[in-house]
Amino acid sequence: MIAVDGDGRRGLNEARVRFALGKRVLIGLTEVGPDGEVAQRQFVGILSSVDPVLGIGFSLDGGGSYQLPPDGSALEEARPGSYRLRSTGETVVDPDYTCSWTVYRNASGTGVPATASEI
Repeated sequence: MIAVDGDGRRGLNEARVRFALGKRVLIGLTEVGPDGEVAQRQFVGILSSVDPVLGIGFSLDGGGSYQLPPDGSALEEARPGSYRLRSTGETVVDPDYTCSWTVYRNASGTGVPATASEI
C-alpha cells in the first residue's frame, strides 16, 4: 500500500516501515550524473529510524549512517540467499529486505532520488 498526503503526493506509510525497524536491508543506488554517466553503489545496514519528513534512516555495517527519502514502497522482502555486493565483493546472507533507488545528480553534484525499484 502506498500512502498519499492531502495533496495526493506519495507519502510515508509509517506503520509498514516501522514494522521493519531493526531489520537488515540491502540498499542499491544507481547514480546518474548530469552527463549521463552511471555509477552503482550497494551497501547494507539496519533500518534504524522512520520520520515522515527526514525519511528512512539506516545504521550501516562497518559504521556510518545513510538516509533515504520517506518512501517505504521501496522496501521489498528479500528472497533467502546470498547477495554479492559488486562494489566491495562482500557477500550478504539472508538480508530481511532489499531496496533500490535511482538518483539523478545535477551539475552542482546534489542528487534527487527519483525512483525506487526492486534490486
